[in-house]
Amino acid sequence: MRLDEYAAHDAAGLARLVADREVTATELTALAMEAVALVDGSLHGVVELYDDAVERAAAVDAAPSGPLAGVPMFRKDIGASEAGKDTELGSRIALGLRTHRDSHLTTAFKQAGLVIIGRSATSEMGCYGTVEPAYRPATVNPWMAGRTSGGSSGGSAALVAAGAVPVAHANDGAGSIRIPASCCGLVGLKPSRGRVSAGPGGAEPNFGGSVQLVVSRTVADSAIVLDAVAGPRPGDPFVIPGPPAPYRSFARPDALAGPLRIAVTHADWGPAVVDPEVAAVTAHTAATLASLGHHVEEVAFPFDFEQFEQPFIDLWAYGVAGPIAGVGKRMSRPLTTEFLEPVTLAWIEHYRRLTPDDIAHALDEVNRMTRRSGALFEQFDLLLTPTLATPAVPHGILGGTRDDLDAAGNARVLLGFNPFCPMFNLTGQPAITVPVGMSGDGLPIGVQLVGRNAAEHVLIGTAAQLEAALPWAARRPAVHVADLAR
Repeated sequence: MRLDEYAAHDAAGLARLVADREVTATELTALAMEAVALVDGSLHGVVELYDDAVERAAAVDAAPSGPLAGVPMFRKDIGASEAGKDTELGSRIALGLRTHRDSHLTTAFKQAGLVIIGRSATSEMGCYGTVEPAYRPATVNPWMAGRTSGGSSGGSAALVAAGAVPVAHANDGAGSIRIPASCCGLVGLKPSRGRVSAGPGGAEPNFGGSVQLVVSRTVADSAIVLDAVAGPRPGDPFVIPGPPAPYRSFARPDALAGPLRIAVTHADWGPAVVDPEVAAVTAHTAATLASLGHHVEEVAFPFDFEQFEQPFIDLWAYGVAGPIAGVGKRMSRPLTTEFLEPVTLAWIEHYRRLTPDDIAHALDEVNRMTRRSGALFEQFDLLLTPTLATPAVPHGILGGTRDDLDAAGNARVLLGFNPFCPMFNLTGQPAITVPVGMSGDGLPIGVQLVGRNAAEHVLIGTAAQLEAALPWAARRPAVHVADLAR
């Protein structure tokens, strides 16, 4: 198989070739490593390429099993521990941090037949909407040099968009699957709270607001991976209803029965000013959904920004500071500028000022927002919004190395770029971004679909309709394996 042929397949396509014995897992892993060598000098999306990657693939060839047997992938450097491998959390404070067991998610990836070939770059502790750490080069968007690939799963997104691997692990506490997917022209599905276990090493991060899956190039790939990793594990605090059929069965344009009721908004919210091109893509997507027979109605974004902002800041600080302190203690490193970025230290300082009443108030507000969202989704099956207020922004805006921002200032910068995603981490609802548009200067534009709790199958079915009506598969970024392999 040639590199351009490898890069043209999604994960499902590569798995079919392995199952039909047209190619082996070992050959695919060798191709993936060759692809990384071609693109990562420009992108800086890889933290580590495993020296035992080919051996892992050979083990799959010896006993192939799982729906994605032989497909190479990267594990994001936070959120899915792997026995005997480092998980360094995008931070100097965790350099050399080695884990002793696989997370449930890592085990599920392996049982699906995926071959984890290394670690992808993330922002410090997954805190930021970009990957620009203090100790290594910023991860570059393959569509345009100097632009963010998004964060915190920006390493995974850059590698998938450039054709190095078809899928890569990602997680999402305030948009960290959807932000980089939108920036890099990918599909990014954020599952419902409780859909994918965070065990056994920890509780549900951010009160269940942080969730795990992948970024991918096709709706089908995200659905197949969700089938492979979803479901409760012993001791999980959230157990939610499963789908009426496997998720992969909904990844077809004809999978959903009957028209849906879809609310749409592309108005400014909070500090965000929605770029006119983003608004136009969202409006065009709404018109496309209407042409497909759905009932589409424009609404105002159904949340009050003032009600949302302070609980988001306080709960984010709570979710950031505790884990950092634990890592610092384990690694015998102080919480100082020697090991942490300035904005991260600002988040820790905000956390130290919080009182128990602040946390109780924040959780009460989240409950009220969740109930209000539930009422909206009694009227509508889906909500359509822009994923981000603008296409990918230049480096230097969103990261943790700025010394001019406190925690609230950093939150407002993030929410100016990413206003629509974090709300649905707080409510726990599933959401998906699909790359239906392009800006005039050649950057991807994604739209977000939000569904009722536990209704990922409706998101997948609707996203599959958009994939057929507004196809994106033929688009290729400036940095891509197929072009560099010529």
